[in-house]
Amino acid sequence: MKIAAVIYKFFPYGGVQLDFLRIVEELLSRGHSVEVFATQWEGELPPHVGLHLVEVGGNSNHAKMFDFGRRAAALTANGDFDLVFGVNRVPGLDVYFAGDNCFKARSVRERSWLYRLMPRCRTYCKLEESVFARGGKCRIMLIVPGQQPDFELFYHTEPSRFVLLPPGIPPDRCRPDNAAGIRAAKRAELGADENTIILLQIGSGFATKGVDRAIRAVAALPTAWKSQVRFLVVGRDNPRKYERLATRLGVAGRVQFLGGRNDVPALLLAADLMLHPAVNDAAAAVLAEAIVAGLPAICTANCGFAALIAQARSGVIVPEPFKQEELNRRLEKMLETPAQLQAYQDNAILYSENADFFGRSAAAVDYMERLAAEKQAK
Repeated sequence: MKIAAVIYKFFPYGGVQLDFLRIVEELLSRGHSVEVFATQWEGELPPHVGLHLVEVGGNSNHAKMFDFGRRAAALTANGDFDLVFGVNRVPGLDVYFAGDNCFKARSVRERSWLYRLMPRCRTYCKLEESVFARGGKCRIMLIVPGQQPDFELFYHTEPSRFVLLPPGIPPDRCRPDNAAGIRAAKRAELGADENTIILLQIGSGFATKGVDRAIRAVAALPTAWKSQVRFLVVGRDNPRKYERLATRLGVAGRVQFLGGRNDVPALLLAADLMLHPAVNDAAAAVLAEAIVAGLPAICTANCGFAALIAQARSGVIVPEPFKQEELNRRLEKMLETPAQLQAYQDNAILYSENADFFGRSAAAVDYMERLAAEKQAK
């Protein structure tokens, strides 16, 4: 197949970006050719991939995204491609990877009528409609089943256009036989002794991932626990706002921003508890990564993979609507009951031994190959 792969911006360490890259690499491994259309690409480009940098105009992010969608649709329409695959909601796609929840649903449920009249909201809803409108050709690859009802409700999308992919966890996240040795080495590197409790949060886009909520929960701990805790934040974003918050709350010495990292598997083993109190996270794949690494987790109920935490019985879920006091209480309780923390770890390891966490990219390409065959047959 000759595939056009569309992404607005690629940068390392972003969840959707990594899914995009893994699908591209899976396509290449099967002998398909891939042409990428993006406004920018940071990091190494896979061998034999053609990169087309699309120049866009506009004075705002939503205007630039709209222009990107218009230009990318025109470019891919003229490229004689078997399929056009994308991870952003833009026109002209044959297959869309749904890395985000329904924008229109959030604008209706969480915002005012005035917000819905603003150009930003109207633009993103129009782009979303180009993918999900009833009667459209685009097929949608979902990452969690809870996404589908909102798209059907707000756009009347036909159920037959959806397919659910399995979790896409890199095999190197899986807990190895020498996990104890890796844990000890990484904790020594981090300067954490045996009494240090490492709380870990992973994810780019700190506002969406609820890093401020996590910092407030750390600050609310009793002094005895607070003195033992180190909260490590891994991901790409500007930390200044959150560093100021930690300083204001008196926990600057407890919070550390590590940026994007290549040693995430070792950090998962070194940590004692994952915090992921996201404001909105369609999948929250890090929760699945925590399970396969044997790391207990606290997350919010609106995370796509919160259901996996419940099924694995590997942590606790803070219900919606979110209340900071509830997160604070649950974190303190987790730290006060080490036996329960150990039970969550044991449950995670047992669950991961009997579930498929690694097949997302392969399943995505299987589906794309079937669609291309159907398209050719027509």
